[in-house]
Amino acid sequence: MDLIYRSTVRYGRALPSYVQSTRTNVTLRVPASDGDLGFLRLVLDAEERRGGSLPVDSLIALSCIRAERRVSVQDVARAIQKQPKDAKKTLEALLEAGLVEAHGRTRSRTYMFSSGIYQEEGRRAEYTRQAGYDHIAQSQMVIDYARQHGTVARRDVVQLCRLTEHQASYLLKRLVLDGRLEKRGDRRWTRYCVPGGA
Repeated sequence: MDLIYRSTVRYGRALPSYVQSTRTNVTLRVPASDGDLGFLRLVLDAEERRGGSLPVDSLIALSCIRAERRVSVQDVARAIQKQPKDAKKTLEALLEAGLVEAHGRTRSRTYMFSSGIYQEEGRRAEYTRQAGYDHIAQSQMVIDYARQHGTVARRDVVQLCRLTEHQASYLLKRLVLDGRLEKRGDRRWTRYCVPGGA
């Protein structure tokens, strides 16, 4: 099975399927889609840097990212048919290898190809769209919260966006610099509101 997956996935083709198998018969469907030379080049470069073949689970995870643009641990766990802890280990290894980057924390964490991969394929605008989504969504959530409740504090941003305190501070600072929020108070009493608000 590993050989079938490896020989199919590394060329950028869709994943093989065994879903029609029964207790007595194994039915394998191998999609006849065209290969993806860009994906094959990515795999070959990664294997050259690694000095050996990528594990099958890594190839499947990369294939999922190629198809979906952004994946979670649960998405990869389903694809490799293993536990989430195994999927997380696979994704973290790809993160360390510089092939993917992570966005968000804990359950909301997602993975996408690293900026270097997009640059190598000449798709910088697509990277910016994918990476920028988190920042845009988080900024809007913080502003909506401040509108609804009058003000927002750093601890609110930590819980709302699942960020560290440092990340929450940075986000609030950017929103203030952009003129989208105003800072009120100091130190532990610091709160932020929408300009013109109470």
